[in-house]
Amino acid sequence: MAEFIWDAGGDRIHVSARLAELTGLPEGVLETRGGAYLAACLPAEDRDAARAMIRDVMAGRRRRSLLIRFSGPNGAPPRRLEITASPIQDGFGQLIGVAGVLRDIGEEETRDAGSAPAPWPTGPGPGPAEDDAEQDHRVKNLLAAIQSLATLSARHASSMEVCLDAFLGRIDTLGVTHSLLTARHWRGVSLNSLAEAMLGRLPEGRVAWAGPNLVLSPKAANALGLALHELAENALKHGALSADSGRVDLRWRELPEGGFDLEWVESGGPPPALNPDRGFGRTLLERVSGRELGGEVSLAFTPRGLMARLVGDQSAMAGEARRPGLGRGAARIEGDRDGMSYGDDGPADISGLRLLVVEDAVLLALELETGLTHAGAKVVGVASNLSEAERMVEVELDGAVLDTNLNGRSVAPVAARLAGRGVPFIFATGYGETSGVTSEFAAPVVRKPYNVHQIAAALLVARSRALKTTS
Repeated sequence: MAEFIWDAGGDRIHVSARLAELTGLPEGVLETRGGAYLAACLPAEDRDAARAMIRDVMAGRRRRSLLIRFSGPNGAPPRRLEITASPIQDGFGQLIGVAGVLRDIGEEETRDAGSAPAPWPTGPGPGPAEDDAEQDHRVKNLLAAIQSLATLSARHASSMEVCLDAFLGRIDTLGVTHSLLTARHWRGVSLNSLAEAMLGRLPEGRVAWAGPNLVLSPKAANALGLALHELAENALKHGALSADSGRVDLRWRELPEGGFDLEWVESGGPPPALNPDRGFGRTLLERVSGRELGGEVSLAFTPRGLMARLVGDQSAMAGEARRPGLGRGAARIEGDRDGMSYGDDGPADISGLRLLVVEDAVLLALELETGLTHAGAKVVGVASNLSEAERMVEVELDGAVLDTNLNGRSVAPVAARLAGRGVPFIFATGYGETSGVTSEFAAPVVRKPYNVHQIAAALLVARSRALKTTS
């Protein structure tokens, strides 16, 4: 798979190294000339469908997929690709671009037709006949992370150029981690390989890393990769690596109960500010990385330089159970059985509502909390696991957003307690089935990926149903 970003304001596409390898497009920034550059790479019969899909994504603020044949400008034979595109919106819901993921369908068709597969490592984990559902989850995961990072980066940036610079660096980090995971067939990534990939591009001889051979789960690898990227960017711009004499030392150890304890130590650079700004990079470190690692992140701004400690628990190690399916974007909000769609027509008024968010994908939860707060609601709690949700469920609430599956555990106990109190709620799920917890309760179901306007609309539908039931 490979990712791309189209900047609507600049009419340009940002081609990642993986996209360049897959399509033959030159890596970097390309002027699209209103789409003419890319249309020339498609056969005539695919051009109208591709243009229609992008128009629908932009106008309808929803995710779309399409099979195309693509020939790069180097004259290479056409490839059959599946393109999945979703809108990127800033913190105010304005369209600023399109994010997409491409998958080589031709390779999968060749594999499924019975061609000899490449040698496959032994041991647990998905094999070469990995099903389409798992691939679909990974596409949704990557798109969800891209879209969440886009929205949150845009909200905290002082200008579009600053936003794009920070955003593209984070997307490149996701892509690097994705490549490492793909090379190991999504069984995990060694911490040493991740450190080398994230820090190997920093000034030679001024960064060192060492630790035991630990293998991270895919979820933890993505979280730690982003954390190391944010630390490295800060060191280059403001910290030790902004001075010729500065250096960074990264060390980690295995914890007796499982997991790891990692320390990032800067020295020789300018003294950090006493009260550094709480930008989005710091939020990613403190709120997202710790939660995704199942541990904690602490930052200390000492006279010698920044010191960061990142702790991951046993769940951060490869082999632990994990749930695919993180999503964000536009979505259908389905009724209990009628298949109706709500919330596609713009913002809904949720001003003053006291809401609980239960979502195990912390980056998505942070984006949802930010968006709901901006829409005028009061988010009184954000839970990323079942025990947290059960502790928070008794507070005074006007509604709740429930992820159906919390790290492999059903959210049904929380839904039951809310229903018993008469608190309206909605389900957010990336799964296609309507069985399980979604069939046990008369609550709207929001199919991931979604956007905050549709979450708001679904909450109003749930509240309206609750009022009718009690009247």
